[in-house]
Amino acid sequence: MSAYVLFVTVPDKRADGRAFATAPACLQADPSLECRRPEAATVRGTDTVGEGRSAHYWLTVTEKDGPSHRLDMIGSPKVFGAVRAGDPVTVTSWRSKVRFVEFKGARQYTADQPKDGYRLPLSCGLALLALSGTLLRLTLGWTRRPATSPAFGYRELILPAVAGTWLTAAAFMAPLVTDSAQTGLLLAAAGGGGPVLVVALWRARMRREPRRGRSAGREPVAS
Repeated sequence: MSAYVLFVTVPDKRADGRAFATAPACLQADPSLECRRPEAATVRGTDTVGEGRSAHYWLTVTEKDGPSHRLDMIGSPKVFGAVRAGDPVTVTSWRSKVRFVEFKGARQYTADQPKDGYRLPLSCGLALLALSGTLLRLTLGWTRRPATSPAFGYRELILPAVAGTWLTAAAFMAPLVTDSAQTGLLLAAAGGGGPVLVVALWRARMRREPRRGRSAGREPVAS
């Protein structure tokens, strides 16, 4: 699942972002869906649903002699906070979806803008990869454990689980707070890999200490 998301979904979303960024403006009566199509519209109303970071800012507009749209606006409310019912705006569509709205020189994107469409799939793909790796590590530790070994302790179970949880959280958050997929990957590796490496080194040191203790406690063999 994570492989499909990382190697199919994410590249497709990034390709959409590049295609949108380089799409030309539509010529008059051009039927193509691959060009940016600006249309005059009129604001019918605004509505805020929710509070804080989870709030959605809905802008309802009607194209001249065309359909109405209820648009989920994102980013700085340059347009949403400035318009009122009856104001004229310009909506720009690409591949049959409104991507941004303009009003008096200001532009605000909708939730359908493809530039950042890769973020959530990349976050989910990296998190699934980290979680799968953690579960695989715990499963291998369990199956390779001798039957005569004592019950799992914090070194065998809790520490790998904590490290894996940290890595999963870092992998999920990194693409959401960075400006590019490459930066997100680097942040995920740095934020999650560092603590995991520290735990691995600490466990290796703890495994050596009992051996040193047993070696130091040996009595000399009488000749």
